[in-house]
Amino acid sequence: ETEPRQARESLAHIRRAARSSLEGVRTTLGLLRQPDAAPAKAAVEPSPGLDALPDLIADFTAAGLIVDQKVAGTPVDLPAAVGLTAYRVVQEGLTNASRHASRPHAELELDFLPSALRIIMRNPADPGPRPRSSGRGSLELGEGGHGLLGMRERAHAVGGTFATQMTEGRFEVRVLLPHEGTGT
Repeated sequence: ETEPRQARESLAHIRRAARSSLEGVRTTLGLLRQPDAAPAKAAVEPSPGLDALPDLIADFTAAGLIVDQKVAGTPVDLPAAVGLTAYRVVQEGLTNASRHASRPHAELELDFLPSALRIIMRNPADPGPRPRSSGRGSLELGEGGHGLLGMRERAHAVGGTFATQMTEGRFEVRVLLPHEGTGT
């Protein structure tokens, strides 16, 4: 209410993210319904991967989130499933930061290891609802959302790991995605 311009920009970002997610669900459902025939659009538009991160980050930046990004290691061509998982994990992490951070700032680290991609995202902790322990060595948001659960499920689906923690007033997400990518 006090910043209508920023609210409009945030809503526009949410709308774009929702459309993108809905299109991904439609494509997946189409593939499940017709396992022998891929939807025509899926053949034309590949699933997003790390190459789409600059546009994703630009969308969040336009909506008012400051994103500091660091890349370490030698980038590799990731298998499509790992690239899509990495993209969606970063998308959800930045969405959570824009919604729950105590100020509009996020740190994103991509570390290309020889046989895995490590993703670390941090944002200032919100003084509101606190994450709680899930009993599995990680934290869950206390209210309603499925973002962290979805991130965990995506990481595990490709053989990866997922963990969260609260450290020095910052919420941190750590994801490790194994791959057999090739150097670029």
